[in-house]
Amino acid sequence: MGIDELRREIDRVDREILRLLADRIDVARRIGEAKRAAGVEPYDPLREQRVLDELVRDGSARFPAEGLRAIYREIISASRTLESERSILYLGAAGGLSHHAARERLGDSAPLIACGSAERIFERLDSGDVDVAVLTLEPGSMEAHLDRFDLFLHTESRIFGEFYVEPRPALYGPRDFRPETVYAHPAVLAACSQWVERSSPRTRFIAVGTGEEAGERAAREGAGALGYRVLEGLYGLAPIEEEIGDDPRLTRRFLLVGRRDGARSGRDKTSLIAVIPNRPGALHRIAGILAAHEVNLCWIEPKATRLGAWDHIFFLDLEGHQEDRAIRSTLEDLRGAAELVRLLGSYPSERPASRKIG
Repeated sequence: MGIDELRREIDRVDREILRLLADRIDVARRIGEAKRAAGVEPYDPLREQRVLDELVRDGSARFPAEGLRAIYREIISASRTLESERSILYLGAAGGLSHHAARERLGDSAPLIACGSAERIFERLDSGDVDVAVLTLEPGSMEAHLDRFDLFLHTESRIFGEFYVEPRPALYGPRDFRPETVYAHPAVLAACSQWVERSSPRTRFIAVGTGEEAGERAAREGAGALGYRVLEGLYGLAPIEEEIGDDPRLTRRFLLVGRRDGARSGRDKTSLIAVIPNRPGALHRIAGILAAHEVNLCWIEPKATRLGAWDHIFFLDLEGHQEDRAIRSTLEDLRGAAELVRLLGSYPSERPASRKIG
């Protein structure tokens, strides 16, 4: 078969793919109508992850797994947007790490909106103005993160999912040449400090307030921008040099927050906050309760709180679901040992193996 015949065959396959995509979109629209009639939330992260996993399992023998995930992430993203066009908030500025993470998880078709205030995110969730928000607790950089856990005490919103993103910053810019002026948020400059040190002395690095500003100025001036893949789609910049971060193993955790509970998957995590008095042995007693019920503590993070001068608030991740007997018993005993315990939700655990979290 000659090249022309093969190209005609490709054209035939492409038309068939388009026909099937139209069929899928039509089904997705009907699913959206059924969900609205039943009062079911349009975004189901567990269902989406299972669909992706099954497709990769069934198709990776003939198609690269990462390629399948990228293609179907966008197909699912477009379908989800048809089911519900309501905005999804992320904590931070456009063009930054949170924006990048939300796109990596939810796809380019997701109606994402930046929100610089955690208080405002919870206000909009509680009012029903939006259904989903993406935020991170990890303070490992100058990027926006939730630094006041006590905000969870004044909201009806809960954590219903988590996901992890490898930041992988890169140099973006014009397609035809390497720019000598590069804009970047200070957090991205810090994440690429070794690469910056090795760069040509002629390269001028300029710190700006947001990734959005870096991308806009690079596109307008024909300059470069350090940042994440989100800059490609937003500003038409091309990747010039990739894998320039100081720590390629770094992984950041993001939470999905809304007015719902996460589905039970059999591999779950339960998050809570506990206000623990500043008394000798108080934290030891908490640890003893977990040990007595053989519940694994996945994560603990302390923060000062405005609730009292000497109390501290702790964010805890426990292995298991709130419907599990061990978790239920643990929560009962914790409420007797702490000043206050607030359950934040149970959801499928997605922590990747052998990754550095930071």
